[in-house]
Amino acid sequence: DKGFGPALGPDGRAVLFFSEQDRLSLDLFLADTETGRVTRKLATLAGSAKFESLEALRSAGAWSWDGQRVAFAAIGRGQSSVVVVDVRGAAPARTIRFPRPGQVLTPAWSPDGERLAFSVLEGGVTNLYLYDLRADAIRQLTNDPYADLHPAWSPDGQRIAFVTDRFSTDLATLHFGAAELATIDVASGAVTPQPAIDGGSHGSPQWSA
Repeated sequence: DKGFGPALGPDGRAVLFFSEQDRLSLDLFLADTETGRVTRKLATLAGSAKFESLEALRSAGAWSWDGQRVAFAAIGRGQSSVVVVDVRGAAPARTIRFPRPGQVLTPAWSPDGERLAFSVLEGGVTNLYLYDLRADAIRQLTNDPYADLHPAWSPDGQRIAFVTDRFSTDLATLHFGAAELATIDVASGAVTPQPAIDGGSHGSPQWSA
């Protein structure tokens, strides 16, 4: 059966992926990369009222830096959510519901495992949000008409790299520019442009160690 949207665990021993094995349902699986054996089904749309949709456009989900938890975007009970699952089965799944209409995209774990960054598409624009798992609180990081996508945490947890058109789009003339790279300081919210490839459209930034 074909799988798609794979997300490899930090130690390379496990992988998340979506599959439509029975052609009637979209399922999220966890598999052992050495043997190829599926070890757990994390979510399904088959015969369940829990999820109406699994957001499979970009990736199967995001791994915490210690490889013990995964987070993926879903729609359940009519609300966009981020679902956190302990891959060892040591804790029940946790569903974080976005309080307003919107579509949650590409969750990303902070290095300390205490926060999740993600994009939300609402009202035709995308902004970055931050969720504190301990405080159970959502904070909006950006609030503008530009596209803010693909958050990626710096290893020190102080900045988030993301993709945006804020430096190339002219709202006055409705000229929409290329997607470029930026970083945002988590504490202050200050946005800094990053070097971009001329004429290129950027996506899915990653940090070196």
